Amino acid sequence: MITTTDPVANQLPQLLLSLSKLACQQDATYEVVVVDDLGFWQTFPEPTAAQYPGLALSLLTPTAWRGQQAAILLGIQQAKAPLILTIDPDLHPCVAEIPKMISLLSNKVWAVHGARSQRDDIGLLRRIGSHMANVMVQMITGLKVKDMGSPVTLLTRRALEEMRMPAGAAANPKIFGYIALGPALAVYTLTQGSVRHAPSQYSLISLTLLFAELLISSLKTRLAMQRRKEDLAP
Repeated sequence: MITTTDPVANQLPQLLLSLSKLACQQDATYEVVVVDDLGFWQTFPEPTAAQYPGLALSLLTPTAWRGQQAAILLGIQQAKAPLILTIDPDLHPCVAEIPKMISLLSNKVWAVHGARSQRDDIGLLRRIGSHMANVMVQMITGLKVKDMGSPVTLLTRRALEEMRMPAGAAANPKIFGYIALGPALAVYTLTQGSVRHAPSQYSLISLTLLFAELLISSLKTRLAMQRRKEDLAP
């Protein structure tokens, strides 16, 4: 399990409790990599393994802040388990659905994208922005996956190898990886949504900047995929 500290909503303890409960029910041990991407532990205490039975905690603090996506990639690089699940703390109600996502894996399906069925946790502005971003990504890249912004992704090691970008490609790693997987990617609709918390920290200006960044990365991803096809062509 790869997650971040989520200092705005402070839902990490609840996520760890939910994972601990599931691990104990299954008599299993879950490796959980928590990346403190915003310096949360400078003020609040770090979680300990004794608090969460069934969890093998690995706590990482990046040397510099480079955004949540970079934090998740750092966590994936550190994880050792054969299956990897990325998830945000405020999506802890979805933990009970992890076994259903795992059941979709097979010799032909190597990864599962968890699409949120509802977004009642965010305001109208972000819902409109999220919808527009999904439409834009689909138009530019051809990737027909709903709720691309969902942080819930289940990956096998085989999927990670297939999703690897060419050296020097300045693409969006998630979009590139999903396209590279093709039919080996399944989509599971999560029945539980995110926890509604404090008003969004995103303003119209910040959402516009994020939209522009996604537009640029989508275009770069399309170019990277074209290069990949050329490299793989006989």
